[in-house]
Amino acid sequence: MLNSTVKLSPFFHFHSQFRHIFLRHLSSSVKSANKFRKDVRITTEKDNNNITTGSVTSSPSDDNFAHFVGARLSLTVDPKFAAVELISRDSFDGTSSKPLRIPLVWLRDHCRSNAAYNSHTNQRRSDCTDLFSGATLADDCYPIHFDADRQRLTLSWADGHESEFGVRELLSWAMFSQKRCGEEWEAGAECPSRSLWDAKGLREVPSVSSSEFDFALFARLFIRFGVVSVSGVNSRDERPTRELCETVSTIFGTIFGQFWTFGTGLDTQNEMESHDDTAYGSEAIGPHTDGTYLDQPPGIQVFHCLRPAPRGGQTILVDGFAISERLRAESPELFDALSSRSVEHEYLEGNRYHCRAFREPVIRQFPEAQKVAQIRFNPYDRAPMRTLKMGDDQSKAMEDTVLFYTAYQRFAQLANHSDNQVTLTLRPGTVLFIDNFRVLHGRKAFQGERVMCGCYLNRDVFLAKARPKLSPEFYRNV
Repeated sequence: MLNSTVKLSPFFHFHSQFRHIFLRHLSSSVKSANKFRKDVRITTEKDNNNITTGSVTSSPSDDNFAHFVGARLSLTVDPKFAAVELISRDSFDGTSSKPLRIPLVWLRDHCRSNAAYNSHTNQRRSDCTDLFSGATLADDCYPIHFDADRQRLTLSWADGHESEFGVRELLSWAMFSQKRCGEEWEAGAECPSRSLWDAKGLREVPSVSSSEFDFALFARLFIRFGVVSVSGVNSRDERPTRELCETVSTIFGTIFGQFWTFGTGLDTQNEMESHDDTAYGSEAIGPHTDGTYLDQPPGIQVFHCLRPAPRGGQTILVDGFAISERLRAESPELFDALSSRSVEHEYLEGNRYHCRAFREPVIRQFPEAQKVAQIRFNPYDRAPMRTLKMGDDQSKAMEDTVLFYTAYQRFAQLANHSDNQVTLTLRPGTVLFIDNFRVLHGRKAFQGERVMCGCYLNRDVFLAKARPKLSPEFYRNV
C-alpha cells in the first residue's frame, strides 16, 4: 500500500458523513505514520467520476498556458502534503502527461480574497502563524469545484472561507519556467532586455539628452547595455549633476558620503575630502566593480568629469556579463569556481574604517536560471584567502584554491583584454551612469589636475521606477 495509489469509490465521494470520518481518521493517525513518506498518495478518483469539471466549449486564447479539464483532491499520509491536482486533457485520458499538483497550503497562502489580501496596498494580510491549520478543506461538502469553460478553480475551506483562482494566474505565480521568460533564459542566449557587448559590439556608449530627459528611454538603454551617458549637463559645479542623479534614483550613501567631488592638483586637494583609495590618485586602475567589501554594494555608479586631465585618464568599460558568458563557454569548471565560492573583500583606512564582506561569489546567478545577475570583481580589495586547511582535508582545499586562482586569473585576463574594453574620454557636460552589478570600470593613468564629481545610486529604487514604464519583454526580466 505504501507505494500504490488508493482509489476511492464514488459512494465515498457523495456521502460526506463517511468522507468526514475518513479525513478525521487520516489526520489523527498521521502522527503514528512516517510523515516524511510523500510517495503515499490517496487520490479521490474512480473512473474519473470524482473529477470536478465543466463542459469544455472553448480554449484559452493564449497557447502558452496549459488547458485543464478538471480538478481532484490528492491526500497524503502527512496532511501537510495534501494537494489539488489540475487535470489536463492528456492526463484525463490516461496518456503520458501528469497533472499539476498544487499543495493546499500554497493555495491558501495565495488566496486573493479581500479577507486574505489587501488589493489596495498589494499586500497579504496573513502573519503566517497558522498556515497549515488554515489550509484545511471543508468536510461538509465536496470542497473543490473546477469550471473548465472559465478555467477557474474554487475551494471551500474548513473555516468557512472560499478561494477562487484562475488557471492563468496560478501558472504565472506557481511555475518557474524558462519558456515563460523566453529562450533568453537558456545559458548562452540573450534576454530581450539584455544586449551583451565587447569593443566591436559597442562602438560608443548609448546617450540621451538632459534638455528633454526621457526617463523611460534612459531606463531601457541602461537595462539593455548597463551604461548610459547623459549629455548637456551644466558643469559649472556639482549641483546640476546631483539634480540629474536624483531624477534617476535616490542617492546610495556609503563611507565615502552621499555625493562627492574629488580630484588631483594643488588647488583642489585642500577643498575636497580625500580617502586612502586609489580612486583619489592618478595611477591606472584596471577594470573592477565598486563596493565588493560591502554586504550591499552600490547598484549604480555615476561620474561627471568637471575638469579633465591634460593627458590620459580615459575611462575603461567592460561588460562583466559578456565575459562571464565567454568564460562559461570556455570552461564550465572555471565558471563554476567563480559562481559557487564566496570571496572575502575588505576596505581598510587606518583606524577610521574597516569594511568587510564575504558572503557572495564573483559571479552571482539568478536562482534556478543559468543567467548572470551580478558581478563582484575587484582584485585590489580582496581580503586574505582563508581557504587552506590541515589534516585530511588539506589536499581538497589545495585543489580548490588552485582552481579558484586559475578561474580568477582567466576572468581578469578577459576583463583586461582590449577586445572586451570600450574606452572613452569623459568631458564636462556629459554624465556617465554605470550598472555596478554588471559593468566593470577602470581608468588609464593621467597627469595634471583632474576634478570629478559623482555618487552611487540605489539600483532597487531605479528599477522600481523603471518597471512600470517598460514593455512586457523588458519588465519580466528585470
